[in-house]
Amino acid sequence: MFQQMTEQVCEQCPNVKYEREGDFITVDIEKGMQDGQEVVFYEDGEPIVDGEAGDLKFRIRTAPHDRFRREGNDLHTTVTITLVQALVGFEKTIKHLDEHLWILAPRGPKDKDKGNSRLGIAMLQDCAQT
Repeated sequence: MFQQMTEQVCEQCPNVKYEREGDFITVDIEKGMQDGQEVVFYEDGEPIVDGEAGDLKFRIRTAPHDRFRREGNDLHTTVTITLVQALVGFEKTIKHLDEHLWILAPRGPKDKDKGNSRLGIAMLQDCAQT
């Protein structure tokens, strides 16, 4: 919610050329809007002296969050797990920004013959060969 004060000509006050008048403008922030993106309300800005009203512009800034961070169009979070959970699998529930629950349930390491995952010892052996 944003309140803008505009000035109208005051005919009762000889020393003051303008009087302030309040107006409310609602800015809808849609999902996926980018950092730095602008929302423009044409001819809703402050008028130029003795001229027409200008445009009112809002620039979107991504606010920091305690659990999530944005990278481009992706939303990232960090989940701390134990070694046992990493080896045998686990299930964790994460509350998303819109309050819906998302269940994270990886099943532990994949079969190394399929090439999906590598264990620490194999990495050490590969490093020693180069």
